[in-house]
Amino acid sequence: MLGIYYGHAKGKTCTCMGATIRSVLKGRCVLYIQFLRDETVQIKKALGFFPEISHMTSPIEYSEDMLNDENRKAQAKINYKTLFDSAIMTVLTKKYDFLILDGIFDISEKGLLSENDIYEFLSNAPDSLEIICTGVTFNEKFRPLSSYCIELKET
Repeated sequence: MLGIYYGHAKGKTCTCMGATIRSVLKGRCVLYIQFLRDETVQIKKALGFFPEISHMTSPIEYSEDMLNDENRKAQAKINYKTLFDSAIMTVLTKKYDFLILDGIFDISEKGLLSENDIYEFLSNAPDSLEIICTGVTFNEKFRPLSSYCIELKET
């Protein structure tokens, strides 16, 4: 099952946190990948209470400046691809029931992670694995893969 949360409003990461905790309370193991490091300290602290949750985050802090510097952008692409590949290898080789890819569509939209790589994984992910992906925007080609797609809007 694939769930997509997107939109310009706040709440995507909080929704992921709630789903993560709900899954743990049901006895499931969760791999939480955080592509953007906006709230890393708070999330890491909250997730640290649960041994059933593994948390991975980007080794670099995203900034709009890196998009204007070809060397920094190239290094960022390598870092995000490594994080993505590591997450996929981890979730496929260890027993996880739930995968959160928080901010993955944002990184892809900025050209720092291949949309095709994401699509390929999501298209072939095990049926037993529940996945949530987030981003401000996403490519509509992902919608048919999803079980639900929810836009968060400011009111």
